Amino acid sequence: MKTKYTLFIALIILSLISCNNQKQQNQTTPVPAESGETFNFVSADKSYNFELQYTESGIRLKDVAHNKTYTMDRVRTASGERYVDDEGNVFWSKGKAFTFYKGDEIITQGLLAENPEQSIFGNYVDDTYAIRHEGYDWVAVSVKEGANNSINVSVRSRADKKKPTCSFDAQAFKTDDNTYESVNDGKTIVYTFSNDSITISTKNKADENMLYFFCSGGATFAGSYKKIDEPLDASQIDQTSFIQILSLQGVGFTVSSIRKNDINTFTVTTFGLPNDYNETFEIIGSRVTGAEVEDLNADGSPELFVYTQSDGSGSYGKVHAFSVNNLKSMSMVNFPPVAENAELNKGYMGHDEFAVVENRLVQRFPMYNDGDSNANPTGGTRQISYKLTEGEAMRQLKVDKVSEY
Repeated sequence: MKTKYTLFIALIILSLISCNNQKQQNQTTPVPAESGETFNFVSADKSYNFELQYTESGIRLKDVAHNKTYTMDRVRTASGERYVDDEGNVFWSKGKAFTFYKGDEIITQGLLAENPEQSIFGNYVDDTYAIRHEGYDWVAVSVKEGANNSINVSVRSRADKKKPTCSFDAQAFKTDDNTYESVNDGKTIVYTFSNDSITISTKNKADENMLYFFCSGGATFAGSYKKIDEPLDASQIDQTSFIQILSLQGVGFTVSSIRKNDINTFTVTTFGLPNDYNETFEIIGSRVTGAEVEDLNADGSPELFVYTQSDGSGSYGKVHAFSVNNLKSMSMVNFPPVAENAELNKGYMGHDEFAVVENRLVQRFPMYNDGDSNANPTGGTRQISYKLTEGEAMRQLKVDKVSEY
């Protein structure tokens, strides 16, 4: 009953927002177009970016950030425009505002983008992708929106006939309107966007050999890729959703994530230890967003941190931490979640960010006051620093400092 009431109130608010500015919005509200024009809608928390095109019976709605496309039919509604697909997903808009929901659950809300720029988000492929059905290998690049002027870049390749040729993931940060950069092992990788294409290179030509490291058979993922307006071929592509290779103090780590039996999992393996580690973990309702290594306790052996985030609007973050023991083996580290700490969880509703800063693990999240919507926290930001300490059964990440601003 509560969720139905929440959805009902949300739709009323959406109608009121639309009506208050109806005269101005009529100039920008999309209407069925025969030209194939694309309308962009962005969620309030920037986690969803929809591209909408009208069809004869409804709309084609592409969720760019999550690489999903919905074919929806128009249904009668007393107010606004409402579209539904066979799985019960609903896109409802009025004026500039929209709500995307399923059943009683509101998935996201937002507005029509004003003067939208050409989106760089989506899938890019090499020249051989077009002839893949003739048995040719191919490499693709997927680009999704990240936080703080960043993008998430994933390089994947064909995996149905042999092991994947290239696998790579990175978070790249904006340097100008057409360029993003990421750093791997102290070397800078450059992503340049131009005319529906992406070109990947290294900032220093002397570092270009590093792009071979993430591919097999003497291949590299350097070069240019052309954008396509469709999902990548699911019957051929490597289904690994995340992969990152890290190293520190002579120890290597591979973190990879894949969906098995409709459940997301991630696997951690080490190389370079006398007793190498190889374990798989289930992360139901969550996905891996990143990984870092650092020697937090300065004992000459590194720690590994794998970051996950829950699906849905809350985006609750979690850290899976591991510590190498005297360069011989690796064990898990205990990290108590903020939600279970009464002193720290006041105003907490997810949207966590994690990063290693010098010899501390830092967690940051917005604080919510009573009555705040999920997309509009007003309580400031809380930042927590954790230090690595010894425990009776395992090492612990304990709170070292808390600040608010």
